[in-house]
Amino acid sequence: MALRELLRSRYGAQHFDLIVATSDGVLDFVRRHGLELFPGTPVVFNSGPGVGAMPDSTGVISELDFRRTLDIALG
Repeated sequence: MALRELLRSRYGAQHFDLIVATSDGVLDFVRRHGLELFPGTPVVFNSGPGVGAMPDSTGVISELDFRRTLDIALG
């Protein structure tokens, strides 16, 4: 995978204190490659239902409800 190799070559010698996964796709990538690329780095995430957490992570699982949000906004 090109992204994994890019991150490994660019940041392989660097240690990160935290990874912030801002979408389900990012969280999935970190779930598959995080231990290899960023060992021991905790993860904070925001994801949709069904995606869920992983070891050494914390976050918010929420469902988008555009109709309810619009109803509240139009109030």
